[in-house]
Amino acid sequence: MSNMSLSVLGLLLLNTLLCCGQTPDAVLTIEPNRSTFYSGESVTFICDMNEGEETDWSYQINMNGQEFIPYNSYKSYRLEHLYESGEYHCCGLRRSSDEPKCSKTLSVTVS
Repeated sequence: MSNMSLSVLGLLLLNTLLCCGQTPDAVLTIEPNRSTFYSGESVTFICDMNEGEETDWSYQINMNGQEFIPYNSYKSYRLEHLYESGEYHCCGLRRSSDEPKCSKTLSVTVS
């Protein structure tokens, strides 16, 4: 690969990161797998980091850009009574790093 090709590739990757923010490395799933819930329903949030062992990570769940569940050693969290709609995402912090990896945002609607 020529230097010009490497430069173009580097600029493309840099542009992608600047445009779209941090590349999501975590995946947040919600069980049951849907986006609309009745008020008071139970849901489980699961944050998968897709690398390393589960015990290598601390997990956090955020709602509407604010900490909802602080960093802890559990990748899943069961909320017994969901009452509020919101935008949720999770972050994982590897014990050997101080750079979190975060998921894309999931919208949850409570009716």
